[in-house]
Amino acid sequence: MKTLNLYVLLFIAVLTSVLSCTRDKGQVATVRLALPGSNGAFDKLGTLSGNEQVNMVIISVTGAGINQPILFQWDGHNSNGAPPPAYFEVTVPRGESRLFQALLIMADTSTGASTFYYGDLVKTVQAEESINIVANQVTTNSVSDGYIAGRFVNADGSGPSGGLRVYFPIAGKPKMLVARKEIFGGWFSTFALEGANLEYMLDDGQLLFGAPVSVTSASLLSTS
Repeated sequence: MKTLNLYVLLFIAVLTSVLSCTRDKGQVATVRLALPGSNGAFDKLGTLSGNEQVNMVIISVTGAGINQPILFQWDGHNSNGAPPPAYFEVTVPRGESRLFQALLIMADTSTGASTFYYGDLVKTVQAEESINIVANQVTTNSVSDGYIAGRFVNADGSGPSGGLRVYFPIAGKPKMLVARKEIFGGWFSTFALEGANLEYMLDDGQLLFGAPVSVTSASLLSTS
């Protein structure tokens, strides 16, 4: 299995001059995520081969006092071919034991196959400092991204409505929130994968399809 370590550099800086007057200025920090190249520049991933590119970067932050996971996404499909920016800014409350989770989806431009790299770190956020996260390969087979859409119907014929959260299960780690969507009367359209499973959960805790699924899972056609 190919191994690739991506060094994700997080810079935490407390911004006291641009915060809303309705918010305690001492409770917010800004996290900047950088993808450094091997030459020390922050404009590319120096460890990638010529056929690899960054398709998506997802950052999730959880911890005490954070009622809903903080979610940030950069989607290369919407970048018109531009590489990822030098920094990704995510605003999080300062405090202890913040879990930073980073998922990077890399694509081979010659085959279209995707590979997932994941890294995390638990860190107390109080003042300006830098954090290094090593992201390692977490998929061993070919993975491609796509969407699933349709209607989910309960046994009584009703279709749920409300928030729909999408999680990426990681062995030995807390599952990571990767997307938030809505479901209306059971109708939904959301991010999905071929070759790797995602978990789809309603706000009330109901797990759609009974288990994590991919776009080729039989339960997508048989579950009601």
